[in-house]
Amino acid sequence: VSTQSTWQAVVSTQSTWEAVVSTQSTWEAVVSTQSTWEAVVSTQSTWGNYMTKFLSDDWMMDNGFLARGKCVKPTAQQAAWAGKTVADITSEATTIAPSTTVKEAMDIIKGKGVAQLAVVEEGKIKGVVTQANLMKKLLSTTSPISGASLASDAMIKKCIQTVKAGTTLGEISTLFETRDFALVVDDGGALTGFATRTDFLAFTLA
Repeated sequence: VSTQSTWQAVVSTQSTWEAVVSTQSTWEAVVSTQSTWEAVVSTQSTWGNYMTKFLSDDWMMDNGFLARGKCVKPTAQQAAWAGKTVADITSEATTIAPSTTVKEAMDIIKGKGVAQLAVVEEGKIKGVVTQANLMKKLLSTTSPISGASLASDAMIKKCIQTVKAGTTLGEISTLFETRDFALVVDDGGALTGFATRTDFLAFTLA
């Protein structure tokens, strides 16, 4: 008798219990994916690092999701050189064919005193050979290069930054904070020169 109110509460929640029973398949699905949920939880820190990387301004600018003009620092905006353009720092682009060997490419780099070469085929930019990437490929544990390797096997192909001659130095300053060079191209995408961090600093610090 003393527990009558308790039993009445249980009976009154019959609809709730029926709802739980009716969703048995859902609960079974949750239980069956226990390992998946544990995997998600265990990789929380990994996902956090991943998102931080891909939400950085540098990554967004490099991949065209954020205009560089919106990220120019106040110091650069106020500098005397801010309104100058890439045309003021463009140097001649030294080009090679994809069939050029690594040794030949290195001889050109050393002979001309440049740090990178544009790989061009039939007027189209295929990639860029840099000293840094040659070093990385030379020490590769999976497919190391040799002097006889082709430049096309040792070039950078992805995320190569291009700019126009009319781009302001204020805008391109955001690029040189993290990168050594950019390819200068015309409206048709044809290569017209290189803009390098070295050229930028030599001009702005003169």
